[in-house]
Amino acid sequence: CDCLSKMTLFDPTLLLCSFGFFSSLRPFEPFITAFLLGPDKNLTETQELSSCRK
Repeated sequence: CDCLSKMTLFDPTLLLCSFGFFSSLRPFEPFITAFLLGPDKNLTETQELSSCRK
Protein backbone atom coordinates (compact mmCIF):
# COMPACT_ATOMS: atom_id res chain seq x y z
CA CYS A 1 0.00 0.00 0.00
CA ASP A 2 1.30 3.46 -0.89
CA CYS A 3 -0.28 4.83 2.27
CA LEU A 4 2.09 2.78 4.46
CA SER A 5 5.10 4.18 2.59
CA LYS A 6 4.01 7.77 3.26
CA MET A 7 3.48 7.09 6.95
CA THR A 8 6.96 5.60 7.37
CA LEU A 9 8.45 8.83 5.99
CA PHE A 10 6.12 11.04 8.02
CA ASP A 11 6.94 9.53 11.44
CA PRO A 12 10.70 10.27 11.53
CA THR A 13 10.09 13.73 10.06
CA LEU A 14 7.53 14.54 12.73
CA LEU A 15 9.85 13.22 15.43
CA LEU A 16 12.78 15.32 14.21
CA CYS A 17 10.69 18.46 13.87
CA SER A 18 9.21 17.97 17.35
CA PHE A 19 12.66 17.44 18.85
CA GLY A 20 14.00 20.55 17.13
CA PHE A 21 11.12 22.67 18.38
CA PHE A 22 11.23 21.49 21.99
CA SER A 23 15.01 21.63 22.22
CA SER A 24 14.95 25.32 21.28
CA LEU A 25 12.59 26.24 24.14
CA ARG A 26 14.20 27.94 27.09
CA PRO A 27 12.92 28.47 30.62
CA PHE A 28 11.33 31.88 31.08
CA GLU A 29 11.79 32.40 34.82
CA PRO A 30 15.54 33.25 34.96
CA PHE A 31 15.07 35.99 32.38
CA ILE A 32 12.07 37.60 34.04
CA THR A 33 13.79 37.52 37.45
CA ALA A 34 16.81 39.37 36.11
CA PHE A 35 14.50 41.85 34.38
CA LEU A 36 12.50 42.58 37.53
CA LEU A 37 15.62 43.01 39.65
CA GLY A 38 17.14 45.48 37.17
CA PRO A 39 17.59 49.17 37.98
CA ASP A 40 14.62 50.34 35.92
CA LYS A 41 12.05 48.20 37.81
CA ASN A 42 13.37 49.14 41.27
CA LEU A 43 12.35 45.90 43.03
CA THR A 44 14.32 44.18 45.75
CA GLU A 45 14.95 40.45 45.68
CA THR A 46 12.65 40.00 48.68
CA GLN A 47 9.79 41.81 46.95
CA GLU A 48 10.24 39.80 43.79
CA LEU A 49 10.33 36.46 45.61
CA SER A 50 7.29 37.28 47.73
CA SER A 51 5.26 38.25 44.64
CA CYS A 52 6.10 34.90 42.99
CA ARG A 53 4.83 32.92 45.96
CA LYS A 54 1.40 34.55 46.03
